[in-house]
Amino acid sequence: MRLFGLNSLLPDLNHQIHVKKLFVHAESPESLQKNLLSILPCLKPKELGNIGVFVEDLDDREPEEALKTVRKIANLEQWKQAEELTTQDCFDDFPSEFLMHFKRFVILASGLREDFLINLRDFFSTSTNFESCTIDSYDLADCTEHLESFCEEVESGDPSIFLFHFKISDNSRKFFEFKIDYNEYVMVIEKKNF
Repeated sequence: MRLFGLNSLLPDLNHQIHVKKLFVHAESPESLQKNLLSILPCLKPKELGNIGVFVEDLDDREPEEALKTVRKIANLEQWKQAEELTTQDCFDDFPSEFLMHFKRFVILASGLREDFLINLRDFFSTSTNFESCTIDSYDLADCTEHLESFCEEVESGDPSIFLFHFKISDNSRKFFEFKIDYNEYVMVIEKKNF
């Protein structure tokens, strides 16, 4: 259903609707936030498992206003109870405090920088709910080099797949496995036990 039809239909409902996945595409961060604020309250919490956010023009943003709106979105039960977040080139727009409850992430990225991967590692290390993150990107060229700076490489047995492990903390039996598949243009990060 197109958004303009959905926005006019939702206020007339006298109940929240059951939706498992919500993907919102917008031309600017402001319109994305406006759409999320108008749609999410109309959806039944606990039913909504996956929220997807996609923004066309990332340069069109005002950080102060955006943070206020993101805070409003993050306070909605629908946001708090969703377990998976899908983003396209806007993962950094959400402060980590508003993402801690998500178990799974899908990040569509045009490129992966070393600092982005380190930030993900640090964020996932502090999240007790984190299970996995799938990153789709056609630019994985430098990923093995980036991961070598903070992970230990492990033999995968497949020349197109590279595995790296990062021990979460000295007193933990958990580690992150970073799996890069150059044939599929994907990196999967999973929390595992030794």
